[in-house]
Amino acid sequence: VGPGGLVGLKLAVVAVAFAAQSVALYKMGTPSAWAALLLVLGAAASAFRFLERPYLFSILVLTATVLGLQAWRHGRRAGLFVALLAPVVGIHLHAGALDAILAWSACAAGAWFEPRGHLGAPGQAALGTTWSPRSATLALAGVGCLMGASLAAFAPSGVAVLGLPFSFGSDSYWHAHLAEFRPLAWEATALPQWLLVGAALGGAAVALRVRRFGDAMLLAGFAALSVRHMRMVWPLATVAVPVLGALLARDRLQVDVPRRRHGLALVGVATVALIAVATIEWRATAKPLTAAALDERRFPLGLMATAAALPGEVFVSDGLAGTWLWRHWQPPDAQHPTARGRVLVHNCLECYAEATYRDVYQRIRYGEPGWEQALARLGVRTALLKHTTPGERRFQHGRPNLRQHLFAHPDWVLVAWDDLASVFTRRDSLPAATPVLAGFPVDPDTGRPRPDATMEAVQRALAAHAAAHPHDGRALDMLARQHRRGGHPIEAARLEAERARRLAF
Repeated sequence: VGPGGLVGLKLAVVAVAFAAQSVALYKMGTPSAWAALLLVLGAAASAFRFLERPYLFSILVLTATVLGLQAWRHGRRAGLFVALLAPVVGIHLHAGALDAILAWSACAAGAWFEPRGHLGAPGQAALGTTWSPRSATLALAGVGCLMGASLAAFAPSGVAVLGLPFSFGSDSYWHAHLAEFRPLAWEATALPQWLLVGAALGGAAVALRVRRFGDAMLLAGFAALSVRHMRMVWPLATVAVPVLGALLARDRLQVDVPRRRHGLALVGVATVALIAVATIEWRATAKPLTAAALDERRFPLGLMATAAALPGEVFVSDGLAGTWLWRHWQPPDAQHPTARGRVLVHNCLECYAEATYRDVYQRIRYGEPGWEQALARLGVRTALLKHTTPGERRFQHGRPNLRQHLFAHPDWVLVAWDDLASVFTRRDSLPAATPVLAGFPVDPDTGRPRPDATMEAVQRALAAHAAAHPHDGRALDMLARQHRRGGHPIEAARLEAERARRLAF
């Protein structure tokens, strides 16, 4: 169905998740104004995680689990079966289904401290007849056993899947390489996420006061996880919206808001909020989608097409792998024996061992000793490399990586580059009449000139590249820096203004 269909699927999953929360808020009697505010806050805080990836299904699993647990606590036995089966099925779609086990654990642990026969203080609604600390603990053990047994029987990696998120979350190496496991940022754009964290912690304090310890552990636990790992912000919203809604539904907490069940209005407000947030997120990250194009500001589609036409196996930077495989990889067969059967990428840990990432891919990417022999052994003759990020450069302490090695190596030639990436290929396999940038005087990754390049040659090359790529800004940025070093601040300012104009949405 193409890129548009994929984004459509993403928005459908997001809509289902928030619609389920909206219905739950309506059924529990949360005042409409409070419910709408919770839904808007949850959607606004989560929007930066609305990505086309399998984690979407883990969000659905967590939504079903939390709502099922709430229903079971209020005596609806069907909620138990939903909360029991959702993680067992979801773990085969994405390891993030373990978030549902965290929710189970918080509720089961909190149940041992809640007063028997009540959800909160005396006089409040009674617990359902099927919910008790013992039944909740036994059910949690049953979920874990079913997940483990089904993984051992059906999953290629077996029960090792259960340890994957924990290794990513606790290993300093993965913290440095996977942005989603880094702490929640303090930038202004993260304001909705911090508001959500604050609301969750406030709700946890209220839950403690009314002796709903399971809810307090849910809210405080997921809030702490979201601060430590920003990937957990959407799970926090998934947990916080219905739990805070349940707290606000109680008469003593309504804060002068009339208790009305405006179900239609509530669903309407939630839908409008979701569409607004999705539109903002779409506008910020993508151009209008067609059947043939994704956002070229995020993916160097032209460079991918260039690299796909070059010979040999290909080394592809992380962050580009999914789009590359989708567009250009074909398994070799009898009709196409020379098709690229192997592509060395990073974000396909389901396809090879973790050690391959660390000891093969990452060693090559960082240009560690033996990188050239490793590429030759793998048959790699083309490389599509994203430019080095500031964080990656700090991690490497400024040492040259594969990009600098290929740029300086006499056996490799720079074919093309843009704002996002560069393409290199071996000279001895270059097809005839292929346009290349042999001898280009500036490293497009660092902006540093070759040792033998003159300032005039550098400026001419960068100006020519900027003129040939009217939507790119990297060449203008490097050219502006050259003019500032040369004592021409007015020309540098003009180039910086032109770069800003090109990159403005």
